[in-house]
Amino acid sequence: MSTSYPYSVGINNVGSYQASGVPWCSGSSTHANGAQIQYDFPSITRAITVTNNGTNAIIVHFNSQADGNVLGGNHFVALSGSMVSQRFEVKVDKVFISNASGQNADYSIMAELTSIPLASMYQLTGSGLTD
Repeated sequence: MSTSYPYSVGINNVGSYQASGVPWCSGSSTHANGAQIQYDFPSITRAITVTNNGTNAIIVHFNSQADGNVLGGNHFVALSGSMVSQRFEVKVDKVFISNASGQNADYSIMAELTSIPLASMYQLTGSGLTD
C-alpha cells in the first residue's frame, strides 16, 4: 500500500459519503413568523431531510438571508402543506429555515452526518446560492 497518498475521510473522499450517516435530528414547533433559524451540524452532512409538519410554509436555504440575494434570487426551497418532505443530498455544515407564513411554523430536520470535520468545508457562495 502506498503511503504517498494516505486514504482518509475528507470533503472529496467518495467513501465518506457512501457509508451510512450518523443521525442528527432537530426542528421547531414554534418558529416565529419572519424569523430565520440557523442549524449548525457537528460534522459535514451526507444528506438532510426537512419535513413541514404543519400547514404554514417554511423556506429552506443554505446561506443566511443577509448573504447576497438569497430570497430575491429564489435561492431556496419552499415547503408548504402538512407533512411535505424534501431530501437534500448535500455536503454542508449548516442549513437555514425561514418562516414567512404569518404564523408559527412546525417542522423537523433529520441529517445524515459523515465523519468529515467541519474545518474541511468551504463557503457556499455564487450562482444558485447568493447571486
